Amino acid sequence: MAEEQNTAQAIGALTAQIEAMNNRLERDREDRKETNAAAAANRERVNSTLLELQQGHKKIVSRLDRVEPVADMVTGWRARFAGAMIVLGFIGTLVILGFGFFKDSILRLIFGT
Repeated sequence: MAEEQNTAQAIGALTAQIEAMNNRLERDREDRKETNAAAAANRERVNSTLLELQQGHKKIVSRLDRVEPVADMVTGWRARFAGAMIVLGFIGTLVILGFGFFKDSILRLIFGT
């Protein structure tokens, strides 16, 4: 009889341990579900943010595609203007130096002296 009682107690203890393990497993499953749901929500937020960034990037690229030819044209005109200023400066220098060098001859020609 004592053996049967010991066996029953051992079976009861093992049953309690198994139930405790099952309860822990169930809590872990629910925690994992909550964690998975939070991770899925986070992934969805990240995905929507990435989509917004991608759309913004596409808008910027399309704007740059429209602005780039204008910027190239403005840069080209600036380069032409700078070149024209250099040429005018060179011509002005030649005129001034030529006038200084031939001043006496020019004044004689004009005034006939």
